[in-house]
Amino acid sequence: MTVVVVGGGPTGVEIAGQLAITARAVGPAFRRIDSSAARVILLDAGERVVAAFSPRLSKKVADGLADIGVTVREGARVTDIDERGVTFEAGGESKRIDTRTVVWAAGVHPVPLVDSLARATGADTDRSGRIKVKPDLTIPDHPEISVVGDVACLDGPGGKPLPGLATVAIQQAHHVAKGIRAGEVGASTPFKYLDKGALAVVGRGRAVCEIRGLRFSGRLAFLTYLGVHLFYLGGQTGRRLQVMFKWVGARFGERQSALIEGELASVERASPSAETTQWAHTSSR
Repeated sequence: MTVVVVGGGPTGVEIAGQLAITARAVGPAFRRIDSSAARVILLDAGERVVAAFSPRLSKKVADGLADIGVTVREGARVTDIDERGVTFEAGGESKRIDTRTVVWAAGVHPVPLVDSLARATGADTDRSGRIKVKPDLTIPDHPEISVVGDVACLDGPGGKPLPGLATVAIQQAHHVAKGIRAGEVGASTPFKYLDKGALAVVGRGRAVCEIRGLRFSGRLAFLTYLGVHLFYLGGQTGRRLQVMFKWVGARFGERQSALIEGELASVERASPSAETTQWAHTSSR
């Protein structure tokens, strides 16, 4: 009944918040456990969660998570994870949380292929294993190889590496594709990242947002998140409208866990009683 989420970035914050909300929302669907006893703990090695935001918005996120039942531990660096729990350091002491479920949201490490590519081309890598690329996203001395997304390390404004975000990867991919469409082996011009802002969802109706110097939180930020989500949502015709109707239904109390509840009920119905099991054993003999 204890879930530990490691990483206090936007991903970790959203997962922790949603888990806490789900534990309360679908509680009545479970017949054999008390979901009110569920604990969601968020561990972050930094001084504050969602450090990319201003200190004021970071505090709002931490307070919002606490309001919905998430225990936030900042300055907690995870040192070990096993099948029985998580060990972390905080305040110079080693501590442990017993849990069977750990969600890792503290970043990724490039796949082994990236290390092989770096060694084969002589490219430098950062401490995370990402390849340091030229401004046009190519490997030095190898203009035929372009590297984008989470495996690329490129300094942005101020000399700070661009973050491993989907918006960065998408813009880099478009930049390289433009060069390929023009008949080149890749991009031949420097890549320029357009920072479209940052969003982090705390829970239902709660979010924080920073766009072009504007900082806001609460329902306005949450509505902004929904609008951005719908704008980038792909799929079949009418998908955006379908999702919007589901959101409206959820807002006014429509049950969204019918599939989960139906599966639970079917499992219980399929569970053999003692009499049925005895009959099955006798029949098999």
